[in-house]
Formats: sequence, C-alpha cells, structure tokens
Amino acid sequence: SQQGDTKNALLWFERMREAGIRPDVISYNLVLQAFQYKADPAGIVVSFGQMADMGLKPNEDSFGLVIRTFAEVGDWAGTTTWAERLEAQGLDI
Repeated sequence: SQQGDTKNALLWFERMREAGIRPDVISYNLVLQAFQYKADPAGIVVSFGQMADMGLKPNEDSFGLVIRTFAEVGDWAGTTTWAERLEAQGLDI
C-alpha cells in the first residue's frame, strides 16, 4: 500500500476475508493508506465506510488518512467535514 497499489491492496484484503481472517483497524488502515497515496477521496471514503460497517472503530490514523487525502486534492470542505467527524469521536491527531 505504500506505493498506492489499491488494486493489489484490495485483492490482498479480499483474500484475507475469504480465508476467514477478520480484518482489524490496522489492516483497514493499510488499505486506506493506498487510497491516500493515490489521492483518491472516493475510494478512501468507501473503504472507511466498509470498516465502520464491519463494526470496527476507526482510530486517529484512519481519520488522518482520510483528512490528508481530501487536503491533498484541495477539497477543503471535505477536509473540514472529516476533521469535524474526528473531533465528534473524541479523537485528536
């Protein structure tokens, strides 16, 4: 994911789930990091939502990746929205 290879990150992630390995926040953050590296706000939001749908609680790193992605593409409204969501969870980066 360091190189932003979202396709392989998602493939690896799906194989994990198929093998019965329940993803945790750290593994989701690796996928989020791939989307952040590619500056893909839509992709990172979908993956963030999937993490929440699984009942996992995003941590500061999760929110930080999303916030940085929006900032990198110059979407200040998105950056602000996600920063507010971070604060609403009682987290700080």
